[in-house]
Amino acid sequence: LWPAHEVCTILILFLIPYQASLLHSWNNIVIFFSNLFLVHSVIPVPIAYFSFNSVSWSISTEMFFYAAFPALLVWLPSSPVAKYVAIVALGAALAAALDYSGVPFFPSDNPQGVTGHGLIYISPIGRIQEFVLGILCHRFMAGIDRMSINFKFASTIEVMAVVAVILLSPVFAFWLRPYIGKASPALFEFVRHTFLALLFAAMICFFYLDRGIVSKALSWRPLVLLGEISFSLYLIHQIF
Repeated sequence: LWPAHEVCTILILFLIPYQASLLHSWNNIVIFFSNLFLVHSVIPVPIAYFSFNSVSWSISTEMFFYAAFPALLVWLPSSPVAKYVAIVALGAALAAALDYSGVPFFPSDNPQGVTGHGLIYISPIGRIQEFVLGILCHRFMAGIDRMSINFKFASTIEVMAVVAVILLSPVFAFWLRPYIGKASPALFEFVRHTFLALLFAAMICFFYLDRGIVSKALSWRPLVLLGEISFSLYLIHQIF
């Protein structure tokens, strides 16, 4: 991921002159190097985490997960589900505290201030529970004998998983807001992406079995190629 990010960061300086002109400021030079070394997602300020090729914030967040991975492997073996619940509870408490203390979620008129968006949506602190969930899913699925699952059953749960994502994603994205309240944007965002993570984790687990009609269709070589280049396309789409 890092080499692709470096290429896109240099590319944006050549293709969009405004981006290069930012380097005339010392503050922006510091932000540029934080971006270059993929640590910009931990700075909860929009002008930093959305700097230069702004979509790269997600890679920065992932890099912190990779760095934390060995420690999580040591920490998680005992009571992993309880620890996951504890991480989610701490994240929700942080989001609620941000709302209660009046930290703005994403003020468009002040991109240089600390935001709830930066801490809950962007920062590894607000997203670590999703990475932990992925570890738990792998541990659970690794103990399943995939070959014992027949094609008909696997196809049924794959189709049901896709339908569930299509039907339930809007529920978590929009319909929960009235119950949480517009005055709690950080908490709503945390609850939204936490529930969506559970939903997508279930779907990924079903596809991990690789025994149904949908996963077989996704094994078609052109689709596999699209999957392999998808992150590079993601990194350049905003530049274009």
